[in-house]
Amino acid sequence: MRILITGSRGFIGSLLKKKFSQKPWTVVEFEGDVLKLEDLKKYFFEGCGWDFVIHLAAIGNVPE
Repeated sequence: MRILITGSRGFIGSLLKKKFSQKPWTVVEFEGDVLKLEDLKKYFFEGCGWDFVIHLAAIGNVPE
C-alpha cells in the first residue's frame, strides 16, 4: 500500500510517518508547496497511484 503524507514534518505528520513506516506500507513525504501546480503534478498527475493521501499541510501559526 502506498501512502502520501503532506505536512509530514509537522507534529502529527511526523508521528504518522513513524507509525506507518512500521507496517509493510510505502510512505512518501510530499516535498514542495501544495499551492504550486508544478509541485502537485509530481505527486498527483503523473500516475503515482496512491492508496491513501493524508493531507496535513497547513500554516501552523494563525497570525501568518
